[in-house]
Amino acid sequence: MVDDEPEIADTLKRCLSVRGYEVARAFSGEEALRTIADEKIDLVILDIMMHGIRGTDVAKIIKDKYPQTKIIVVTAYPDEGNRLSQEVHLEGLFIKPFGVQDFYNKLLALSA
Repeated sequence: MVDDEPEIADTLKRCLSVRGYEVARAFSGEEALRTIADEKIDLVILDIMMHGIRGTDVAKIIKDKYPQTKIIVVTAYPDEGNRLSQEVHLEGLFIKPFGVQDFYNKLLALSA
């Protein structure tokens, strides 16, 4: 979970942890890239607008270096999300605010 807003990262971590997912958090693109380099990450939940490296650039780096890693973008900026989804294969795009149950259903579909 990569988001520079700790409350969003914490909320999603709690929701997903309760459902059995192991969730690592990163609060910047740089931190996310370090985590992915150190650990096997199957799915990145990525915000676009962050301090430092933007999520759009993080997504491109992840898909280039770790093409097997899935990415779901969560953003308050639908235009940015749509542009990114045209450049990089995303497994999902959610516009903030979004329903946690819809998000969880997407995760279930990805793991099926």
